[in-house]
Amino acid sequence: MNGITDTQKLAGVPETLLVSLYLRYVETQRANGIIKDEKAVEMIQSIEYDFSRFKKAWASQVGVAVRTEILDKASTAFIRQYPNASVVNMGAGLCTRFNRVNNGYITWYEMDLPEAIELRRRFFTQTDRYRFIEGSITDFGWMEQIPGDGNQPVLFIGEGLFMYFEEEEVKNIFIEIADHFPGAELLFEINGPVSVGRSKHHDALSKTEGQAEFKWGPASGAVCETWDARIRFIREWNYLDRHRDRWRFMRLFAYIPPLKRHIMNKIVHLRFKNEG
Repeated sequence: MNGITDTQKLAGVPETLLVSLYLRYVETQRANGIIKDEKAVEMIQSIEYDFSRFKKAWASQVGVAVRTEILDKASTAFIRQYPNASVVNMGAGLCTRFNRVNNGYITWYEMDLPEAIELRRRFFTQTDRYRFIEGSITDFGWMEQIPGDGNQPVLFIGEGLFMYFEEEEVKNIFIEIADHFPGAELLFEINGPVSVGRSKHHDALSKTEGQAEFKWGPASGAVCETWDARIRFIREWNYLDRHRDRWRFMRLFAYIPPLKRHIMNKIVHLRFKNEG
């Protein structure tokens, strides 16, 4: 095994990419797994890191599998509608979605901090249609690297990302997207409100060195419509609506709507209306 020892550069939020990678790997090992991610299996075998600390994180494992399933299906639906679209995977980490949804025509951008992109380069190679962008999502210069004239369909994906930002920061990011990419769409994950400020109780994050904190968790992504007239809420998927047999005692929350909304994660679908 060729161990990669520079994962120690991944402190705080960047370290969470290793959590997601491991949980996709574990789910892939299940005979009846929700997802199959053979690239995650390949990467895990080449990374030197103590993944055993996440072995008891069953709830996060189900959550990561469900969100992967939802985002794969939703992004595939977008690509089917717009075969020549551009897709921007914000906070990409070691996500492997491009491998599963690539139709041979889309242009895909993996955007993340330099330390995360450095690790990604060890496993993935750029092409004309598969590109890497290094930078902070709050430094909006990265948007200039993506064509966006309102005529080329653009899909943004924010998986395991915006819960680590303050609401005002998320609002500013969304407004910048609306400014630069009229007509674009966004798929992103939100935590429930009870998670905010409680990462030390999380079954996986509490085991990381940096313990990145949850800062934003609305009960519904519909709140984003109040930020700007161009933001349109399309729909959202609650994780508890899928694979309830895997959620153990948590499946009981499905029958108590307030708990379902405030505790469970969701994938939100927004569109940035072209006012012109």
